[in-house]
Amino acid sequence: MKMDELLLEKWLIDLEKELNYKKIKHINEIITDYREHILIKHLETKEPIERILTSIGSVDEIVNLYKKKQIVPEKIRSWFVFVNGCFFAAGAFLTFCRHSGYFVSIWEALAAVNWFILFGYAGFWLFVGYQLGKEFGVKGTLELPKTILFTTIPNVVLMACVLSNIIPKPWFESMLSPGFMIACVIITLLFYPLAMLGVKLGMRFSL
Repeated sequence: MKMDELLLEKWLIDLEKELNYKKIKHINEIITDYREHILIKHLETKEPIERILTSIGSVDEIVNLYKKKQIVPEKIRSWFVFVNGCFFAAGAFLTFCRHSGYFVSIWEALAAVNWFILFGYAGFWLFVGYQLGKEFGVKGTLELPKTILFTTIPNVVLMACVLSNIIPKPWFESMLSPGFMIACVIITLLFYPLAMLGVKLGMRFSL
């Protein structure tokens, strides 16, 4: 075994011991994640593993970071739920106002850029995943399903109501062409893959 590999294995063993001592959850996933990302960075940049380990920080620093990360996820999830709720509430408010004869020009302006809004919203989910991966590492992949579940309930309920005509489609006639409705369904199904891609990117750039 090469010196770099020996150094990495020793570092991972020390990390595992400290994680166990501090009773951190999901230790196997954390160790696997660090091994993969360090080796990928080493292969891509040819940077010595010793230097990569130095840039990551000491074992104690990493363990303390994960100790803090076990406390914070609820607050982060609540923040994303709040932001998405604001998007949803703003849309509902504008819809109501438009059918009451107010803010018609704003509605029409938004309808003209509806595709931009849709792809921007998809980008929001990429950002959600990126932040989870950057802040929580492997734990971000575990937090993601709960975050998506709590955050997208209003979206799924609204889509189901529109598709089943519980909410009349004419309310959104200038916004919802058949092609756009299909795209909305597809983007909704892609929330999880997009967010997971963001998690992976966040984990990678956090190293």
